[in-house]
Parts: sequence; C-alpha cells; structure tokens
Amino acid sequence: MKNIPPLTALRCFEAASRLGGVTLAARELHVTHSAVSQQIRILEDTLGVALFVREARGLRLTEEGRLYALEIRSALRTSQTRRCWPKPARKRANWSLQRCRRLLCIGCCLAL
Repeated sequence: MKNIPPLTALRCFEAASRLGGVTLAARELHVTHSAVSQQIRILEDTLGVALFVREARGLRLTEEGRLYALEIRSALRTSQTRRCWPKPARKRANWSLQRCRRLLCIGCCLAL
C-alpha cells in the first residue's frame, strides 16, 4: 500500500498553491509560516517529488505541483460535498432537522 499523505499536509499544500505563498496560506489556516513550510516538506517527502521550487522571494509551483494542486483541490471539494450529505433520518420528526442541516452545509460547500 502506498503512503497516504497526511490531510494537514494536503490542506497546507492546497492553500499555498492557491494563494501563491506560504505566508498567505499560514494566515488563512491560522498557523505559523513554519508550520505550513514543514507540512509541505512532509508532503514532498511522502510523494518523493518536489512540488515547489524554492526561490529567493518565495515559492513557485513545479509542473508536477501544479497538476497535483488541481487534483487535490478537486478531491477536497468532493470530500467536503460528501461530508455535507445528511444521514438518512430514522424518524419522520428528524427529517426536517436533517434537511435544515443539509441546506446549511450546502451553503458552506458553495463558498469553496
């Protein structure tokens, strides 16, 4: 079985690739710059490929990183959408509560 990358590393990588830098990703995720950098390094070590090129003024995505970012973004959206689906209600009274939760969660998914 292949090594599965940690979810935290995937989230940090997705944010850094989308926002164009570690500092902005750290702000969005409410963690330190160092934490994001470390998670990206863990992800690169797990995958065995460089996702960013380190430059004097920050990071630049490699071609592999760009393609992987597209896959990760899609996978995170799919998992977020699936998480929003309510479990089947066992009682008729729970139906409206489940429906309200689903509608609220769909709103949060659309914000992605």
